[in-house]
Amino acid sequence: MTTNLKIQDSLDNKIFNSLTTPALLGTTVREIKGSQANFYGYVVHNPNAAVAWVQVFNLPAADVTLGTTAPSYTIKTGADGSVVQEFVNPINMKSGLSVAATTTETGSTANTTGLSVNILFK
Repeated sequence: MTTNLKIQDSLDNKIFNSLTTPALLGTTVREIKGSQANFYGYVVHNPNAAVAWVQVFNLPAADVTLGTTAPSYTIKTGADGSVVQEFVNPINMKSGLSVAATTTETGSTANTTGLSVNILFK
């Protein structure tokens, strides 16, 4: 089960949906939205002792083969680090919005521990 929260941006009062994965994100591709979505930003925490990547796909999860399907956007997170990004102009994901976490930018190998990920979308 995923948790969807509404978040108000204090800068311009836009309301975003926030997907927080209930379990840590790993190599199972998680579908955030199976149709068009605007990707507004993210919060990622990597508890591992090595760099980790979140791969973001402009596709429904069923259309992604991790390690084969090229991600539309990638997020690099340093060892035992966190990264936060909010886009001034959202990324339009025309076909869907899905994510997975791996040890390399376009690979399919799982991190030792999954990542804590929060995606802002509408």
